[in-house]
Amino acid sequence: KTAPRGAPGGGLMYNDWILNKSLTGLAGSHTSFSFTFEECPGAPDIPVPIVGVPGGKCPAGTGAPQQLTFARAESHGWGNVTGLGNIYGEYTLEKEGAGAQPANRWYRGIFSGIGRCKCIDFGSYELVKLMDGNGRPVEPYYSEWVQYIGDVDLILWSNYTNPQVEVLFKQERIEEGELLMSGGERLGAWW
Repeated sequence: KTAPRGAPGGGLMYNDWILNKSLTGLAGSHTSFSFTFEECPGAPDIPVPIVGVPGGKCPAGTGAPQQLTFARAESHGWGNVTGLGNIYGEYTLEKEGAGAQPANRWYRGIFSGIGRCKCIDFGSYELVKLMDGNGRPVEPYYSEWVQYIGDVDLILWSNYTNPQVEVLFKQERIEEGELLMSGGERLGAWW
């Protein structure tokens, strides 16, 4: 089985060719994320498919430290958080107040558009905490995820399993590291 039943987009992101590109791309680019917490803008939550704006899920006016209910997220290639980030869209992390365990439920907003108008919801999703800091399941989210994922094979990134790959990446010898990491299969770019 390659994709969970009911996976978004018909399970496209579970196809082997996309999975392999994602795996080597994320690991090879050393993508880092930074979050800037600020007050939630309280934008309207627009109930129309593919339309959305940052700040539509968190309560307006919340978010300033110490509440941490709204953050703008940026992705950075090569671990350089001082470099260019988010060229193509706007990304948010918004704490949701609804659900069985609201403290463990977030909305990961992914917005795109033309110029400064980032009003097209492009793959946003709900992010829930499955396990607490002691490794105990957070219910009902853990059981719901186990039921959803079924018997789909998973890849979990926990660290480099081959110290030589890590050395090659740190020396910016990415293609050699990818080749070693993939067991000798040349994956390369698909676009």
